[in-house]
Amino acid sequence: MNMVNAIVAAEAATAERERLDAERKEEEARCAAEREMRKTERADFDAWAKLVRDTLPHTDADYWLAVTMRWAYNEVDTFATDTLPEHIQKLQKDPFYTLSWSGDFVEASAKNIVAQWAVDLFEDGVSAKGMADEALRMVLSKSDRAASRSTSVMSNLTEDCLRAAWVGCAKKLTGSSFR
Repeated sequence: MNMVNAIVAAEAATAERERLDAERKEEEARCAAEREMRKTERADFDAWAKLVRDTLPHTDADYWLAVTMRWAYNEVDTFATDTLPEHIQKLQKDPFYTLSWSGDFVEASAKNIVAQWAVDLFEDGVSAKGMADEALRMVLSKSDRAASRSTSVMSNLTEDCLRAAWVGCAKKLTGSSFR
């Protein structure tokens, strides 16, 4: 009788595993379809943002994502045309004072990196929750040390600016900057 029970239990376990695998595959396919749908909806950001504003009730997450993406697109669009040329002009005008104002440029560069990350994920159809989760993961990853500890001032500055940029993005995506 024990052998029969063992066979029945093994068959039940196999059937359950197959059922769970099928459910997982269905969930993965549903998530992929939702992501593709979001990707298509977001192809024209201005139209998507207007849809979010005009659709009531819209969720806080939709609003926070729209605000975050307006910031991110602006950062990415203006970095090469405004920010970078401005800093190059400062460098050419007076190279001696490069370090005195370089903090502004490092901060702008860090924001640009994070903004480009947000644009890439947004355009790839990642959900608002997925983007917020990933931004929070980056914040936690960057804050495992209280402060940068390199002997290089520039290395510490870049780490601090990148950490602040991730915090700013995460606050936008989670709505913390609106409270």
